[in-house]
Amino acid sequence: MVFWVFVFPILMALSLGIAFENQSDELMPVGVRVGDGDHGVMAQLEHTGDLSPFRVTPEEELTVLRDGRAHVVVVPGSPPTYRLDPARPERAVGRGSSSIGPSRAARARGGRRQRRSRLPAADILTGWSRGCSG
Repeated sequence: MVFWVFVFPILMALSLGIAFENQSDELMPVGVRVGDGDHGVMAQLEHTGDLSPFRVTPEEELTVLRDGRAHVVVVPGSPPTYRLDPARPERAVGRGSSSIGPSRAARARGGRRQRRSRLPAADILTGWSRGCSG
């Protein structure tokens, strides 16, 4: 009885700590649409250290989001727009990232909020239903 209450949890904690000690945090992939201002956005996102930005052409933007190669695509502009795939659960991570766009403090000082645009749900559902039917 003493083993299961006191010794076993300590042994499990030690063994799991050793097994998973070398796992590093993965960087969140972020696509940046090629166009005016993309160099500044890329530099800002690379500077954060939490994100892994890469350039995306407008033609491959939807494919990158659907395939999960990027959790969010930033469209440079004033204010920047970011696109999310509503069918993917990572959209909450992209929406909650403080590195994309003005911070709360900047918005409080008069900074503008970003516009969010979503992928057409009909296109996503159509593609999904085609895959299910066979």
